[in-house]
Amino acid sequence: MKIMTKTKIWMLSFLFITALMVSCEKDPEGDAPVADFSADIVSATVGQNIQFTDLSTEDPTSWSWSFGDSNTSTSQNPTHSFDAEGTYTVSLTATNEFGSDDVTKTDYITVTTAASEAEILITYLESVDSPLGKYYVNTDMPAIKSAEAVKTLMATQEVYIIDIRGAAAWDTAHIEGSVNMAAADVLDHIETTDLSAYSDISIVCYTGQTAGWLTSILRIAGIDNVSSMKFGMCSWHDDFAGPWNSNIGNGAILDFDQVAVSKGAEGDLPNLTTGFETGADILDARLDAVLAEGFGEAAVGNTTVLDNKDDYYIINYWPAAEYDDPGHIIGAMQYTPKVDIALDAALKTLPADETIVVYCYTGQNSANLAAYLRLIGYDAKSLKFGTNGMIYDQMTKSQWTDGAIMGYDYWTPPVK
Repeated sequence: MKIMTKTKIWMLSFLFITALMVSCEKDPEGDAPVADFSADIVSATVGQNIQFTDLSTEDPTSWSWSFGDSNTSTSQNPTHSFDAEGTYTVSLTATNEFGSDDVTKTDYITVTTAASEAEILITYLESVDSPLGKYYVNTDMPAIKSAEAVKTLMATQEVYIIDIRGAAAWDTAHIEGSVNMAAADVLDHIETTDLSAYSDISIVCYTGQTAGWLTSILRIAGIDNVSSMKFGMCSWHDDFAGPWNSNIGNGAILDFDQVAVSKGAEGDLPNLTTGFETGADILDARLDAVLAEGFGEAAVGNTTVLDNKDDYYIINYWPAAEYDDPGHIIGAMQYTPKVDIALDAALKTLPADETIVVYCYTGQNSANLAAYLRLIGYDAKSLKFGTNGMIYDQMTKSQWTDGAIMGYDYWTPPVK
């Protein structure tokens, strides 16, 4: 028994000493982590990746993240994106063998929907940063000069006249000193030609509508001294007046009434996909596209519209008082010029998935507006000849009359 007791004592002593030696090699009082983290961005857009970085001290060996959107992660430095707008609270629990700690950052991440190309472009064009330095649609539009004003500028050689009629028509007769080219080439021509000697650039077409469409595009591109000639060549001389004389209305009210129609509900902006991210770059791409498609895509006749009213979202682009009297196309909605077509007004009530028809008195203001709406992505068309072509006798202003025909001289080829 005495031998067994000594043996036990010796063995217990050995185990004690071994345990003591091991304990000396290892800190018996290690620290649990102090949890912390950061994110590379705290204001993100839907779907944008955010890199989270663990900043916890005391060498944690495991991590548990909660991103506030029902998603979690056990990675040390996870990447996460959010699928919906909102403000998100993020938590991290860091753990090592001595314990754990957690940290919560309330309302840490703010997520918004990324601006669409259309919104970027519209915001740019409505700002002083636009090429024109102001929002053309609600300031200078429409930029129109009468034939008389153009003739006056010609006398002092202050005007550069660009005739965008067909080459055959121009070869037959034109305003002396004018140059002829396709509408699609005019912007490039102006930007690459020294026109500093001229205070004004006048765009001339047959009736004024195509020139109004092009003038809007040029103004939006930053050409601040360009205007369209009112009523086109029809107002220069009676020899050119046929298109207007043959298109005024017969005096009958064609599908017009005084019943007001409410604007549509606000919806999404058009879906532009130029691939660019800045307003300036998106605008350049859209200018090329709209010029390439031409005015034909931006025009529609009144018979087409009146016979198929349900196929169109029709805009009466007049003051409210005239929308009521003399009235408006049945089903048309009133949009006030220089007021309603803006992001903070009624622009978003325009449907991005329907064809929009804009009409005014002569078609020239509506052509200006249709050009702008097409630039920002809407399928918009100008009603040719405006209400002159529908309710001529009921109009109280902006009628086409013989008084608009000035009888000025023009160039014709010499007789051989």
